[in-house]
Amino acid sequence: MTETISVVVPVFNNGATLAELADRIRRTVESSWTLELIFVEDCSTDNSWDVIDDIMRDAAARVVAIRTPHNLGQHAAILVGLRHARGAWCAVLDADLQDSPEAITALMAAVDGYDAVFAGRRGRHEPTVRLLTGHLYRLLLGVLSGVPSDAGTFFVLRREAVDRILALPVTNPSAIAMIGLARLRARSIPVQREPRRVGRSAYGNRLRLRLAWRMLSCVIECRFRPAPRAIGVTINALSAAATVRESAPAGPAVHSGAAPL
Repeated sequence: MTETISVVVPVFNNGATLAELADRIRRTVESSWTLELIFVEDCSTDNSWDVIDDIMRDAAARVVAIRTPHNLGQHAAILVGLRHARGAWCAVLDADLQDSPEAITALMAAVDGYDAVFAGRRGRHEPTVRLLTGHLYRLLLGVLSGVPSDAGTFFVLRREAVDRILALPVTNPSAIAMIGLARLRARSIPVQREPRRVGRSAYGNRLRLRLAWRMLSCVIECRFRPAPRAIGVTINALSAAATVRESAPAGPAVHSGAAPL
């Protein structure tokens, strides 16, 4: 029996890219593993939910569609998706096709001996100023949390790593920082990131500053004044309030560290 990979995709106004993304994920993953594809639709204002519905209708693989009760932001949406994942492995990538789904194979090939492998960002995928500020942000993130300095929101995790992340005593989630704060064995491999083909980034300057502050808050909270409960408690509550649809009956959960929904 082949192992299952749960591929978690946070979605916000990505209706134009989702069909191609799903097709490329299927062609990449299903040649070697069993696929569980999880979309976390974070209250988009476009047709993303309708496109996900079409993908579910046509899919042979298991597809889970989650619509959050309100806009959570990318990192909380990722954690909600990981909470629903049932695979022995989990992969996370953005929905805008800047992350190449075909690189999942290379990330999985590099995971031996590690809990997490990041796609280290390479290439001129953004304007120069945004590349520079993004590089400085990731350097700071690496120093504070211990993740590789080129880490972004494209990575693979062991199932046990997901359970450790959800056990962290934080209330301000930063999914990348939490991989380091959970003291997971992490590495990165260089992966070319593509320029955005459709639309604009949801991360304007103000939101990028908020992201940096949330990351800093997450580090401070975890290391110096831990929250009384793990982030998994909050994620369980958000998951219970979300709209969840599945294209196939759920198999037995692989993970054991989190409480059942």
